[in-house]
Amino acid sequence: MIILLFGSAQGPTSRPKNAQSQPATQPAGPRIVDFGDGIKINYRERQVEVAGEVILREGPLELFAYCKAPAPKEHESIVLIPAKPQRVFIALGLVGATPGAPTRWFPETQTLRNATGDPIEVLVRYKDGKTEATVHATRWMLDAGNRKPMPATHWIFCGSERSDSGGFAADMEGTLVTVVDFTTSVLSLPQRHSDADAELWLVANSEEIPAIGTPVTLILRPISTEVTIEIDKGGRFRIDGRVYPLGDLRRHLEARLAGWVDRATIAISQPDGPEAAANARLVTQLTELGVAKDRIQAGNAIDGAQKSRSSRISTSAPAQRRGR
Repeated sequence: MIILLFGSAQGPTSRPKNAQSQPATQPAGPRIVDFGDGIKINYRERQVEVAGEVILREGPLELFAYCKAPAPKEHESIVLIPAKPQRVFIALGLVGATPGAPTRWFPETQTLRNATGDPIEVLVRYKDGKTEATVHATRWMLDAGNRKPMPATHWIFCGSERSDSGGFAADMEGTLVTVVDFTTSVLSLPQRHSDADAELWLVANSEEIPAIGTPVTLILRPISTEVTIEIDKGGRFRIDGRVYPLGDLRRHLEARLAGWVDRATIAISQPDGPEAAANARLVTQLTELGVAKDRIQAGNAIDGAQKSRSSRISTSAPAQRRGR
């Protein structure tokens, strides 16, 4: 068996002026803090909870969650948030999330910058009759082409750009949780998607979305960047509790690391035996995906790696949790 541990790096040495991230250790005082404007910082679960309401159940989408702003986007957003994007941005920093940069095309150099930043899980909590439900945001959207549910994914804490006057640009456009490319996105998908009206790739999933006006709580939860991958002698591997054939390793890792591959550190525990060849293939695939070689470290025997992992987990961020 081979075990890989994906651990979070320290993040970039520079960050936006108002990024206020801090270690994931529990602060003194209340574990759930009212941050104002309908925002709560839940240090117990290491997540930000933002009050909003359902404003759309049908039609093409550019955003999942829109904050009221001078640029009207209510007609292409499922959830309306009264808080300003910058307040949510600061709250995410306070639970330890580190922003990166949004997608942007630079015409002068003909180069594209993909969105970067820490991965964030986006959930929505609401009352379904008398029952409280919590689901992934992706459940409320459909692929416009095949009318199938949007593939499960994380968002990237890219953190918006600044306006020409130096302000937080997302506050002018309300672009909190987006599903197409904006340079003002606070949370962006790791894959690129055009904002041209004729190319909008998602529509609202009206069968899943509750009635217009339903109060909701947006839950923004930094995903632990420590992932365990187990590979057995049969050539199968398990990630996040699911088993995949070895041939799907690269594709799945590419999706799992999208937007934050530069922040991952990897430890490989290589037992004696024929699985050593699999180790070499894994290292090759990881470097091709963009993981720097100095971030790929070979471990010792498997028992030693398990002990090391247990020690790391005791001080790491909480593991990713799934919505139900």
